[in-house]
This record gives sequence, structure tokens and C-alpha cells, in this order.
Amino acid sequence: MRQSKKLLLFITLILLVFGLASCQKDAKPPVYEEDLTMHIGAWVSPSTVKDENGNYKYITLEQYQRIKDSGINVIYALYEHIDLNATLLALDLSEQVGIEYYVRDSRIAGLFQDIFDSNGNVIQSEYEDDLEIFLNAIETYKDHPAFKGHLIVDEPSADLYQWLGFYHEVYQQYLPDKDFYVNLFPTYASLAARGDRDYEDYIGEYIDVVKPKFVSYDHYPLMLFYEESVLTDDYLLNLEIVATKSKEAGLPFWLFLQSVGYFNITGTQRRDITEADLRFQSAVAMAYGTKGIQHFTYWTPDSGGIESFSDAFIDKDGEKTPTYDAGTKVNHEILSFDHVYLSFDWQSVMTYSTTPDFPNTNFRMINKEESHKRIKSFKGTEDVLMGTFKGQNKEDGFMVVNFTDPAFGKSNDVTITFNDATHALVYIDGVEQTVKLNKGKLTLNLASGSSAFVIPY
Repeated sequence: MRQSKKLLLFITLILLVFGLASCQKDAKPPVYEEDLTMHIGAWVSPSTVKDENGNYKYITLEQYQRIKDSGINVIYALYEHIDLNATLLALDLSEQVGIEYYVRDSRIAGLFQDIFDSNGNVIQSEYEDDLEIFLNAIETYKDHPAFKGHLIVDEPSADLYQWLGFYHEVYQQYLPDKDFYVNLFPTYASLAARGDRDYEDYIGEYIDVVKPKFVSYDHYPLMLFYEESVLTDDYLLNLEIVATKSKEAGLPFWLFLQSVGYFNITGTQRRDITEADLRFQSAVAMAYGTKGIQHFTYWTPDSGGIESFSDAFIDKDGEKTPTYDAGTKVNHEILSFDHVYLSFDWQSVMTYSTTPDFPNTNFRMINKEESHKRIKSFKGTEDVLMGTFKGQNKEDGFMVVNFTDPAFGKSNDVTITFNDATHALVYIDGVEQTVKLNKGKLTLNLASGSSAFVIPY
């Protein structure tokens, strides 16, 4: 009898071991439909300069094909605002190559701003006059397949929100499927520029009053200070505020990347960028759940006044620059797994600091989770930023970022030990791989500027 019990116990253990092995062997990675696309936009479309024959030198099929090839799927007008012919040609070329186009039309700028009496009531005759101007202006392109919406205003004071809210309401009546595009200030803009609102109120009031479809803002973190590269101290705080406010409102947010160097007369200098810089900025934004990245800029803007610019994707003579090649590579890395990333919703962030008693300033300024039920431990040889996500089927996802200034070229060996996982689906700079975990442990070697989107299973 005792031997029979021992035999039965032995058989049970064998079955258990083989059962566990079979489970591990049969573990299959999740599958995601390729039906979601990241918004990749860019400020400054090709210049409206004309040649000696009166033809547009740069609003050409060749130039618009370059935009498409770079991975940008929405281009933002700038110099076309007073040239309807340039706008219509740009729309046609955008349709031809398969991208969308934000129109900037000076005829509709500022409409509905001066239609109120001293009591705040609408003066009907003034409203009808502005509405007629609006409808006449959009008639020539409102049904164009490439028309995505209008650039309404860049970096408004909160004092303009009541007007923008009214304008947006009118806009939706006549262009319900188009974007009423407004881009907001970063945290480092002055209090006066924001309309004397602290930054959380500046973002929250915009959402409450204007009722946008998305929140867009800019923050350019790659600075030069006495010839030394530094990150802005409030880079992550800005992301936290916008990501949190957008999440609370159920809205996506988009962030501009610094894709060009520039200097202004106040002495502020943003350095020229590299491929690693673009990859880093994209990854940091994605760690906070952004649904769109935007390049500032695509075409090199005219210098003068208070700012001067280095070369962007395309220089002023219409030629590709090294930034074009870098941006194209990074954009396509994102597009290679955007359908996976966009299947997840952002939850929070976690951080690892190599100097926990005195972490970097960005880490000190933000809220972060101290633990996650799926993670037993994680660490890096350099600082690590990790966004946490929840998928459509309640699976966990993690955006793991080498949070070091790419200017210093530091790689980062990150080790994560997961609970309840035997494998991980990993995207490093867009390249997919399936990794078998060693007792839940995953090791990532992240180059300068690099990141990994990880789905344990």
C-alpha cells in the first residue's frame, strides 16, 4: 500500500512537471490587428517660393512624395495662409501621395472674436457676417479628400479660450469630421503668456471650455547651456500634466518633438538633433501614452526676428538633410508597431534611479508608482523611465526607456523580473522579438536614446 502511494505521488509529480513544461511550450504571444496608425505630423510644409516663371519651386510632387516616404502622414501648412492657389495645389499633391493636410487660411483667422456686446451676448448681424466669410472660405476645399482640418491658433493665452470654445462649436456644425487644431504652450512658457493660469489650470480650462477632440502641445527639451547639453527640468512634469488631464477627459494627446535646433534673442538655445534624440523624445512621449508625435519642423523655417534655425528635415533650398534620414528611420520604427502600442491605454509611470537618494531633477518632479503587481523588480545601469499600460484584453504592457540625455551616448542594461510570465513580446526600436524568460527575468540592452515596448505573457 505504501509503495502504491509512492508510485501514485511520483506519477502525479511527473504529470505536473510535464504539464508545466507543456504550458510554457504552448504559450503564445498576443496578436494585434493592423488597424491602428499613429498620428505623425509635422509643422511647416514646403515653401511657397516661386521660380522665375511664376511656378512654385517646392510645392511639387517630388517634395510631397518625400513627406510621405519619411513616415509623416499629416503635414501642417504655414506659408500658404495667404495663397489659396498654393493651398489647393498642396491639397492635391497630398491626396496624390496619400497623406493629409492641415490648412492655414488667413481668411478665417480671428473670426467670431468680435461679435459680442458688452454683456457677452452675440450680436446676430456680426455673427452672420463672420459665418458668411467662414462658409465662403471653406467652400473651395471642404470636400477635398486630403483636407484634415484647420490650424486655428498656436500657443494661445487662456484668455482666448472662451472665443475658441465658441468658434469650435460653430466649426463642428459645418465641419464635424475635421480637426479644429490648436497647439498649447509648454510648462516653461511665462505665466503672463498663459493668461496668468498655473499650468494645470491652463490645460484643464482648455479641455473644459474649448472641448477639443485632442490636446496638442510643444516642449523642446534638448538645450545647450554654456555649450553643455542638458534636458529641461520639467520635461516629464509637462508630460505628466497633459497625459493626466487628457486621460481624465478621455482624450488623446499629441506632442511636438524638437526636430530642429534654434536660438532666440533671449539667449535660449536648443541644440541640433540626432537620430538618437528623435528616438528618445518619441519614446519618452510614448511612455506617457501619447497617440501622436509631431515634428517641429519639417521644412526649415525662415530665420529672422527673434529666432534663427538650423536645418530641419528639408533645408531652405529644398534638399534633404541628415535629419530627414534620421527622422524617416525613427518614424518608420514607430509605424512598424504602432498598431500594437495603440491597442494599449496608458496607466502610469515608474522610474529607476542609479542615485536613489538624489535622483535626476525630472524624476524628482513627477508622481510615479512604486510597484506594479506584474513586476517583481527592475533596475538599470542608468536611469530608467517605464510607462505602464493595459491592453484591450487586460494584458499588461510596459514602455521601457533609457532615460539618459542622448548627447552623452550612454547605453543602459535594464533587467526586469516579471511575475506570472514565461515569455515576453518585445519591440526594441520597432523590431519585434519573442523572448523566453529565465524565471521571469528579461534583460534589455538599450542603446542611447532607445526603448522597448514589452508585453509579458
